[in-house]
Amino acid sequence: MDFQLNILIAAGYQHHREQLISVCG
Repeated sequence: MDFQLNILIAAGYQHHREQLISVCG
């Protein structure tokens, strides 16, 4: 498994979650 890809996926998921939280309040 590509470890760097795993980190990118985790970072992207975290960013997406932060956007959802700011939109939903």
